[in-house]
Amino acid sequence: MGGAKVMADQLQKIISAVKEPNVTVRVIPLSIGAHAGLSGTFVLFEFGKPRPVVYLEARRSGAFIDEPDDVALFFDAVERLEDHASDLEASQEILQKYLEQYESEAK
Repeated sequence: MGGAKVMADQLQKIISAVKEPNVTVRVIPLSIGAHAGLSGTFVLFEFGKPRPVVYLEARRSGAFIDEPDDVALFFDAVERLEDHASDLEASQEILQKYLEQYESEAK
């Protein structure tokens, strides 16, 4: 949505954010096909002492999940996503390639 210029701007922000010490971006290649990340967004919070919590956000509501068996499903999903994701260097190259493509289209 928004066209090539908007996509290029968004990619530029992601590429810039990766330079921060607390930001990591890894890209899941399209060739993987269906994967655990397609079933919806979630945030997995891990704390020092309290047990982990998952936050799910929907269009009009959100929910926190803290039952260990339920949270374990999200740990499994993160592990599978990490297994499929490109490494940091390859992810940067993918982002840069798409940035250049969208910048070219925006002209």
